[in-house]
Amino acid sequence: MRSISQSMDEAVEGISVDLIDKIRTLLSQGKRVRYTLPQDGRLHIDRPLPFLCVYRRPAVGPDPGTDQLVTGEAAHLIAWGDLQYKSILSTLVKTITATLAEQFNAFLIIEVWTASAEPASNAKLVGLRPGFKIITSHVRPPTSTIEALAKALRRVKIQREVATVEIIDRKKRSPTAMPMLVSSVDARKLNCYVLGLEIAPIYQNSKSNDIYPMVLRTLHRGLARAFRRAFFDFSQTQTTYRPPNYLALGRRALVKSVWNVDKQLAEISNAFEFLLQVTPVNPELAWRQFKRQRFEQPPIFYYRPLPVDPALLKRKLFRVSIERVEDPTLAYLFREKRHELDRQLTMLSDRGSRRFLYGSLQLFGGVS
Repeated sequence: MRSISQSMDEAVEGISVDLIDKIRTLLSQGKRVRYTLPQDGRLHIDRPLPFLCVYRRPAVGPDPGTDQLVTGEAAHLIAWGDLQYKSILSTLVKTITATLAEQFNAFLIIEVWTASAEPASNAKLVGLRPGFKIITSHVRPPTSTIEALAKALRRVKIQREVATVEIIDRKKRSPTAMPMLVSSVDARKLNCYVLGLEIAPIYQNSKSNDIYPMVLRTLHRGLARAFRRAFFDFSQTQTTYRPPNYLALGRRALVKSVWNVDKQLAEISNAFEFLLQVTPVNPELAWRQFKRQRFEQPPIFYYRPLPVDPALLKRKLFRVSIERVEDPTLAYLFREKRHELDRQLTMLSDRGSRRFLYGSLQLFGGVS
């Protein structure tokens, strides 16, 4: 059987008592937990941390893209929200909570779900405004953590629209059709704080049940930053855990997909020497001819033969599965590198033409 510390998820047929005991043991030993659960669920705990992001898929109706909003977190649980799983899922979450709260003196659960309001249609895509509702309890709320989360969420922008954030006191901090995984009574016993985060599903198309990938990507990055700021505040104010800054609360273990993407991009980048290929081989001769013609005719430059076919490399470049990278920061860096390589390959094809200038401006910007 594959070790749970390896990059691939260990698939299980069901959430059993034995599995929960194994997870408790692994967390107590400070080890990583990564399981594929039934119904496309997943439990990922990069290392023992005093928090957990939870998302439960609705038993009825689609909710495309929402699970991606938590997969970049160092500790997250994705599960099916059907009531038949409620009892064992609750036991799993309470076991994780009890184990880690004992290590850190407190534990925070943030459960994410989408608002019941109709998502925006294609016609209303322009000017979308992200919206969040932080659901908390008036009994022992982690006030500074809520404020840190709200402040970070207000910085989220989609197409220049600033997010709206509401803070709501409510006893039930879970999706409408689902019970809480940890009751208020159990939460007090375990010194656990439970927050709900309701998100306006502006990244969903209600007519086709598709997603707007660019909107989802931007929202994911902003939400990941907000989560980590909230987790950092909670760690500093409620627990014994002392991360140096909020950026230290991201994922550390890199799964196989990250290494594959990095390797493929590196291979494409190393397939050609950009500066060498765009540098003329006859600069002195071209200058003398240009001067001899009294600067009236543009010089003629010659370049080295290309060792690659830019079109074939581009095809390979866009086959790299960056969308499989769960961490939003790493995915952003990989997309930026792909964008750079795409521009460079275009410029190689445009050597000796006016299009080369415009490609250079796109890649490097104008002269300051």
